Parts: sequence; structure tokens; C-alpha cells
Amino acid sequence: MSLLTHPGTAMNQKMRATAKPGTDEWFKTWRTLSYLTKGRKNHYMLPIKEQLEKLLIKHGIIKEAPGDALDKKNLLGLRQDVLSKLESLPQTKEARRTLEKVRELLQATDATDNLKAYADRIADLGTNDSDVANAVEQLTKLIGAVVQMSSVKDRELFLKKWEADQIVKVDKLMKGGEVMKLSELFNYYGKSKAVTYVVNSLAKDAGYGLGKGEFLLAVLSRRIQKAPGKGDLLIDGKSIEVKATDGGSPRFSDQEVRVAQGYEQTRDTLFDLYKEEIAQTGGAGSTGLNLARWVQVGQATTVDKPTFAKNTTALLDKIFPNMNNSELANAIAAGQLGKAKSLYANSCFTRYMTIKQDEAVLYINLAKKDPTYVMFRSVEDLASMGLYLHADTIYILGMSGQRDVYPQMSVKVKQ
Repeated sequence: MSLLTHPGTAMNQKMRATAKPGTDEWFKTWRTLSYLTKGRKNHYMLPIKEQLEKLLIKHGIIKEAPGDALDKKNLLGLRQDVLSKLESLPQTKEARRTLEKVRELLQATDATDNLKAYADRIADLGTNDSDVANAVEQLTKLIGAVVQMSSVKDRELFLKKWEADQIVKVDKLMKGGEVMKLSELFNYYGKSKAVTYVVNSLAKDAGYGLGKGEFLLAVLSRRIQKAPGKGDLLIDGKSIEVKATDGGSPRFSDQEVRVAQGYEQTRDTLFDLYKEEIAQTGGAGSTGLNLARWVQVGQATTVDKPTFAKNTTALLDKIFPNMNNSELANAIAAGQLGKAKSLYANSCFTRYMTIKQDEAVLYINLAKKDPTYVMFRSVEDLASMGLYLHADTIYILGMSGQRDVYPQMSVKVKQ
């Protein structure tokens, strides 16, 4: 389109006022209609369907106006004989010009009238996917937005692939062994405007008992569902623990994963036993004494090292009961803070997974602009990918029990 007739110019305003519907000037003037309206139901959108009908009659494709009945597989409301005739047009210059005009008119058509058809189509998906069934209204509005910014071919691609459960790369996700970006986890992401828009829109959404990142996967694949009774996922029937970093990092603890009985008594005894040394490190805060300062206590000249190691082991046995804590206790007693933090984080994960009996953990990092997904079953899995569990501040002598003792953790790349 010439810059002289670009929307907002004087010539464009004149053409809009004088152009006769159906003429070349009319099409040049209104070809950017879908962008100008931004999806709003403005009054000047209403003649579009009528002009499409006139255009089809003008070129002999139909003899009468298309019916108003909507077909779920034909969301524009055109009869099948019309579609067949459009497809069978001869490959001439005039035919190509006609099809181009039809395409532009279809893109400019107000799709709000057809949202009922999309809702029905999504509801059909919901008969085999409870997560979709719970979110029909939200998903219908989302598809309505997709209609405004994508071509007919593109949104049909999205809907057909969604119906065929071919958007989420479930097998690749379950295999693990790599950190996946959205483009690596979702088919057609970055290639289809519709797929890309839907994935980006849902990537950080939560709802219907599903957390951020979980909702996206559950509604786009029938193989992924909300686990009954809790907020995690079932993928191909296997229980997957989902942990996400978004602002804050998750903890590997809950009502089932707690410190052992007697932790508070052991903690208070150690506070009293090493009162002077703790004061020399700067003291404990309202949250408790962190691991770094407890390591400093063990290095004080007034502390008997074997006794400190024994007391530390007794403390760890309350935090990680029924586990071998000797290596971690020895690292703390030896003043090896970095090693101690790493072993502590790994112990948090190992104990959590032992109690929960989940198949694997799906870690979703939503803190990045482009979210990432990684599936792992052990700390060894992470190590094989060049990753590790990073613990934030660890309060080994925590005042509120499990919340402080089991730190916030995230998956990071080894440097």
C-alpha cells in the first residue's frame, strides 16, 4: 500500500469517505482494518461480511448469500460448496487477485460472533481433558484474541494440533537430560503466531488448582493432568513433583516432610552450650543461626572439635532422620562451608523425594524472560547436565522449625 494512502493521511481519509464498496480503492483503503480496530466491535466493521458475499457473487462463486449457520470445522460460516469453489479456482492472475481480496476480508471479519463456535470446539476437547473443561471460558477468550492476530490457516493449525495432542513434546519432557526453553518444549513455537501467542499467554498463568507453568502444560496436553488431591501433575499416569522459581524459590518441605520430634530441644541445648561462640559470630537473628555462622562456631579455639562434630551429627539426625549424615557433619566440623551447603541442599532433596515417592521433579524457572523446564530424578541427573541444587540461606538452628531449616532452593548451572 502506498504511503500516500497510509491510514491517517489526507488521501486515506478522502478514500474512506468516497470509495465505493467492492472497488479497488475500497480494498486499498480498508485492507488494514483488522489492525486499526484492535479487535473492537466498531460500527464500520459490520459491512465486512456483506461485502464478502457481494465479492463472491460478483465473481460467480455463489449465486446467493452464504447461510448463517456455523460449522465447528468452518468457523467463518461459509458453506462447504463455497469453500470447494474457492479451492478450485483456476490459477489465473484474476483468480489470485480474487482470493487475495477474500483473504483480506476474512482477516478483517469481526470474529466475536464466532466465539460460540470456538467455545464449542474447546468444550469438545474438555470431554477428554478435565483441565481444559475447567477453563473453557478463559481459553475461549484467549482463542478470541488469537483470531484477531493470526491467519485462518495459522489458527486452524493450532486448533488441529491441540485437538490431536501434538503441541507439547511430552516424551521429550519425560526423558529429561536437558534444560528446555519454550521453543524446545512446544511444537511450532516461534513458527506459528497462534501457538506462540497461546504458550506465551499461559506460561506464567495459574488457576484451577494448578501453579504457574503447570496450567500451561495441563491444558495443552491430554497426557498431562492435575494430580488428584494436590497441586502437582500426572504425566502419563506418573506423579511428577513441580517446583517453580518465580520471584522466590521453592522449598523441598511440606506437611509430610518435617523435622523429627525433639529438634527444638536439641537446637535449644546447642544454643545454650555454644552461647559465647555464637555471640562472637554476630549472634543469631529472629530466624535462627545460619549454617555459615555454625561453621564459624566449630572453628573457634574454645570448641572441642570431636564434640562439636558429634553434636552436629545429632542435630542433623533431627533434620534428616533415617539418613547417613556423617559426610555433611564432617564437612561442617572441618569448616568446609561450600561443600557443606552443597551436601545440605542435596540432603533436602533426597529426603523429600524419599517421602513423597514421586517419579521425578519438574523444575520450572519463571524468573527468566524465557522460562525453562528441566526434569530430573536425582542430584546425579542434575550433575550430568552440568547443574546443581543451590540453597539460599540455611538456618541449621532455625527458630520456626521446618520453614527455616529447609531452605529455598533453585537449580543453577555449574560455573
